[in-house]
Amino acid sequence: MTENNLEVDEREEVIKKRRKKFKISIGVIAVVLLVIATLYTFVRSHYKLPNEIDDLNNNIDLPFKFNTPISEYDIDEEHIEDVEEGVIWVELNGQKYGFFSCLDEDSSTYKFAYYFTDMPKTSLFGFKVGDSMEKADKLLTEHGYSCEDVDSNYIIYKRGRVTILVYISWKKNGKNERHYITNREVEGYFIDLESTDEMQGYIY
Repeated sequence: MTENNLEVDEREEVIKKRRKKFKISIGVIAVVLLVIATLYTFVRSHYKLPNEIDDLNNNIDLPFKFNTPISEYDIDEEHIEDVEEGVIWVELNGQKYGFFSCLDEDSSTYKFAYYFTDMPKTSLFGFKVGDSMEKADKLLTEHGYSCEDVDSNYIIYKRGRVTILVYISWKKNGKNERHYITNREVEGYFIDLESTDEMQGYIY
């Protein structure tokens, strides 16, 4: 075998080794990417926030479920406070519930879409009327709500179709500093569910 042939064989051997290393590297990268994708899918499926309406219904104890038709409930006429165009108002134990229909004139389905309370007996995401605004803000944020507007008397939070307006007042014995969360307490709140109708939504 000549010297030239030996050089050719050596080069081919080097090329074969490089190709082998390249294939191994590609295989390792593919396995790593597969593991990352599997872990991401697992984490996302187990830790993502649920649908905002389901999450709301699961974290407030009310006689009605948001986005549920009024026809699914047996409501005594004595509890129907008022019937307006596009809305049926229901009052139970001093708390106000609103069932709205869409603006579409052909729509006859009224769904639970509004709730107001200034009583401490109903817990929302773990906070109640009378709790500190710091606690309410923390819990709402944990459930995916973002602060949309701040006023001296209220703070508005929103997540998807759900809007929560929290009325606030100065804490008893609190410092008189102009801050909208610190040293404030929850005075009441209302929950408003937007319509998915292609028109303008519910009548408020």
